[in-house]
Amino acid sequence: MDQSVTESLIPEPNLNLRESLGRGEVVAFVGAGLSMGAGLPSWYSLVLELAARINYPMPPREWVNAETLIDAAQAYINREGLHSLLMLLKQRLDTTGKQITAAHRALTRLPVPLVFTANYDNLLERAYLEARIPAQVTVRDSMIPFMRRDPGFVNIVKLYGDLDQVDTLVLTREQYERFFLERPQLVKLLETELARSTMLYLGWSHTDPHFNLLFGETFARFGQNLRSGYAAMFNVSEPQQRELERKQIHLISISTQGDLTANLAAWLGKLATSK
Repeated sequence: MDQSVTESLIPEPNLNLRESLGRGEVVAFVGAGLSMGAGLPSWYSLVLELAARINYPMPPREWVNAETLIDAAQAYINREGLHSLLMLLKQRLDTTGKQITAAHRALTRLPVPLVFTANYDNLLERAYLEARIPAQVTVRDSMIPFMRRDPGFVNIVKLYGDLDQVDTLVLTREQYERFFLERPQLVKLLETELARSTMLYLGWSHTDPHFNLLFGETFARFGQNLRSGYAAMFNVSEPQQRELERKQIHLISISTQGDLTANLAAWLGKLATSK
């Protein structure tokens, strides 16, 4: 645990979450927030640069939603082409010289056999490699039969693609429209785990429209029988809290005092060592 983090700022791990973790029932969902701690741009910053390059009008940050960002990315590809977009993504999301964050390392210490991520970068893989924990990345439906169940093995499912496989990346409106057609089994896998596993959301902003669509359909199907989830988040507004509660996702409010990544890592470390 980072010694610079004051103990009083770290929330106590939820008892039900700890018990689910002990039974091997927890699956993680990792969003862009974890990679931002390593110095990679946020989704908003990345799309803002795309928009600026083509003089695409963007609303003020507080009015921006995921749909706005997807449309801006589509406008860029309409103007500059797919190759230009992919090259820019590879440049901006390159992790050469970037350090694995304390939060990535803390995640590897949890007994979580399956990690879904919306990120394109390789920081998760590097973290598990550093921890000497065998991990395998799944990006396409055809790779699902090769997902392993060995004790201590971790499967990383990159829902929206891998930066090293540029044909798998999903960012624009057109790419999102093809997503459900090209990767239906990955979608079903996520739906199944949402229903049967205790989801732990890390670096997640609760704004991904397609994830929210999947979650909404799953919630409509199972209702109150759906297992609870847990989201470690920063600066969550009251309306967002109410929406999380409606979806049976318990908020773990992480302190914004000091280093955000260190605070999240400290909570994960406490979760890993709690009995």
